[in-house]
Amino acid sequence: MPKRKTSAATQPGNRRRSIRGANSLPTLAEILNRPSALTVFITGAGLSAASGIPTFRHSPDAVWKGDVWTSATRSAWRKGSVGWWNDFWLKSFPLQFDGYVPNSGHEAIARISNMSRGRVKVLTQNVDGLHQKTNESWNHEENLVEAHGRLGLYKCVPTEEQESDDDDLQQGIEDAESKNEDVSALEDEKRRRRKATWCKYADERSIAPREIVPEKVRKLMFCGEEEGEGKVIVKMGTSEDVQRDADADADADADADADADSDVQGGVNAAVAVPEKTPYAPMSERQQMKMILDMMEQERDADFVEVEAPILPCSPLCPSCNRPLLPQALMFDESYSSHSFYQFDKFREWFKEADAFVFMGTSFAVTVTDMAVKEAKKRRIPVFNFNLESGRLEPSHSLNVENVVGKAEETLVQLESILSSIV
Repeated sequence: MPKRKTSAATQPGNRRRSIRGANSLPTLAEILNRPSALTVFITGAGLSAASGIPTFRHSPDAVWKGDVWTSATRSAWRKGSVGWWNDFWLKSFPLQFDGYVPNSGHEAIARISNMSRGRVKVLTQNVDGLHQKTNESWNHEENLVEAHGRLGLYKCVPTEEQESDDDDLQQGIEDAESKNEDVSALEDEKRRRRKATWCKYADERSIAPREIVPEKVRKLMFCGEEEGEGKVIVKMGTSEDVQRDADADADADADADADADSDVQGGVNAAVAVPEKTPYAPMSERQQMKMILDMMEQERDADFVEVEAPILPCSPLCPSCNRPLLPQALMFDESYSSHSFYQFDKFREWFKEADAFVFMGTSFAVTVTDMAVKEAKKRRIPVFNFNLESGRLEPSHSLNVENVVGKAEETLVQLESILSSIV
């Protein structure tokens, strides 16, 4: 019986290299060190996990296992914006992630960007804003795109009719561009229609918490903080932890000290490292530190994430036109071109010019990763996938991919070390 032929990608030696990626880091470092090369990093939730960012995937009731696909949409919000905020968004997501700090993976990317002789661009799917907060200063204003938005910012939403018209025009523009046809007339018509019902926060600018109206809603959302720096309590732990918290709260007035001891893992303030305000019993500095350390150890295995949310009497409104607001996060029925914050044109050009794509901590389940993989296949450019074993990307005759298996915050530091030795 003749031996079965095997491709280079499936031969044993190459397969091991593809799975573990031991030899691929020097190759990537060489690309980063090439003056003319453009390397696009695409980061996902796996990168921020080491910072303690909740994934909202752990419990049977976790948002990603529920009705998020139909609820995180403009169409669901339009059916009743107040109910959407109270019953879905505020119960599912923190208002912002100010209590978390960048990890070694974020820092490594910033340093790689600075030391690389080539061009390094970063597109993140994360909405936590951690890439901008690294200790290593880097040009994130120019070289970072937050393609899915950022929690803590808000946007005005066009009327349904205007949105439909804009989508039709945008599709026409994209179709014409694919045929290399002139799109100037379509662009002019798009600008004309938008000007008729235009609001600067609908497609050009984002709304900061302190700008939200009415004032009573702003104060409810951000615990009365005048500058809108929201202090949202995020409770993490097992169901037994939560029951213990509930029992402790019930007896807080009777025995605050005892309750504090039983409530060590009760909560964490998402806006500051040590809670300044909490509905739980008073805690000593030692207990606060233990609570934070325990949370950091448990976040990957937590049964669920529970956010204590306010109840809003009305929807937060735009300070310019008084229309109801949405978070500055890409909804499932929105396009990347729906708001300038997502910088669709910018990252689309990056993709077209890229010499290599570097994915890290992503599940390849969204449009932007699909776009990048298709571009890599089209131009046969190398792909490096920093991920856990379960997140491997299979190589094929048209996809030149190396899987670097391990925690992104560790493998990225290894890449940085190799790059620093050759620059």
